[in-house]
Formats: sequence, C-alpha cells, structure tokens
Amino acid sequence: MIKDIKKAIEAEKRYLVEKMNGTQPNIYDYLVPCGYDNLVEFNADKKVYLLKQMNLPMERIFITKESLARWVIRATQGKSFFASSDTEDSSLDTVAIVGKTFDDEERFLAHGVYPVIFDYFKGCIITGIKDFNFCFCIPRNLNIETTDVLSWLKAFIEKKNDNVEIDGNDILIDGKKVVGMTGIKNDTMTCYIVHVSLTDYSDLIYELCPPHGGKEPGYIKNITKKEFEEEVQSWLQNK
Repeated sequence: MIKDIKKAIEAEKRYLVEKMNGTQPNIYDYLVPCGYDNLVEFNADKKVYLLKQMNLPMERIFITKESLARWVIRATQGKSFFASSDTEDSSLDTVAIVGKTFDDEERFLAHGVYPVIFDYFKGCIITGIKDFNFCFCIPRNLNIETTDVLSWLKAFIEKKNDNVEIDGNDILIDGKKVVGMTGIKNDTMTCYIVHVSLTDYSDLIYELCPPHGGKEPGYIKNITKKEFEEEVQSWLQNK
C-alpha cells in the first residue's frame, strides 16, 4: 500500500481523540489504512512532512556580532526562519566565530582572520564565504532533534562520498570533521546552527584554535555550497 503521510497524521489525531475519551484504540487500526505498519517510519516521515509545511524562505545574513545576536532574539520571540550566512565583507574572506570570553584578537588579525564574537557559543569556528553556514529556528513541538538533522545531512553527503559517519554532533569523512552542529532551545523554540566546511582551513585551525577531542579538520571537496543550500531548502519548503 502506498504511504500517505498527510492522511496518516490526520488518522493519528483521531486515534488520540479516542484515547483521550477513555477508549483503548489500536494505533495501527488508524495508520495501516494509510500505508504505515511501523511507528518508527511513521514518526520519521511525520517530522519531514511537518517541517516542509513551515515553508521557511532562505534569508541571507552576514556573520557579524550584531546579526548573530539578532537572530537569537528572533528565535526567543518565537519566530521561525532559515538563514544562510556569508561574511560581511568578501575582502575579509576568513572569519572566526568565537565565544564572549575571547581575548586574542591581535593574533587572529595577524593571520588574516577576523574574529566575530557570539555570546551563546563556546569554542572557535574558522570559516569564510566559500563555506556553508546555516541556521534554522522552528517550534520545539515539531520534535526535530540534532540526530535528525545530522542523518539528513549524512544521507546527502553520502551520495558523493564514502566513509561518512556521525560522531556526536559532528559528521566525519575518512575520520576528519567536515560538519559541526549545535542547538539552542527554550520552552517553545529550537534553533540549530550548522557549519559545513567546504574550504581547507586546517593550517589556520591548528594555529589559532586546535581541535578538541582528537578530530582532525577536513572539508568536502565534491559538493558545492549551492547544492547544500538547495538540499536544506528542500527540507524546509513544500515545493
């Protein structure tokens, strides 16, 4: 039977109403006619479907202290959005997103790296206009978890790469870190921030902010920034 996730979600609502009324319904009596005999598959498809219904257009933001703080405020106000970021000035080329305790600006500037302070961040990410950095903020009740986002990215990267694995909040290729991710949550919203490395910054990383946890820095060579943008847009837009 062909799966119909829209009908299955409506059927689940009827099931929950019956359950709240004190009866003992069987969830599969509602889902199987819609093509689902497995709750894991249903819940996975439900997340994908509901996320697409958000229809979040892509906004472009510059990586500045002010812009990063601004989207955090939007998220805490319950506003949903999807943003792809570039450095503010293409002549800068390379920036470092650092935490509020950062105090090494002179050394970074000497290496041609412009530090941008992000108060909600610990650590250091060296990036530039050729990398793909994005964030999206959505209602927490969609139940989209870090593991979901990483699994979607992994599936996309595996189309052109071998030896791709998820390690904590990172994705590795041949044991080298190419994707890093973090999440910020409040009572109503979840905001995910993702860095996809498409540029070899390994020398700068080892010089300015050596990687923790023994993960060597790497980068993705055979997928473009535009391809990544289109992939993430396909998650967030019902087109």
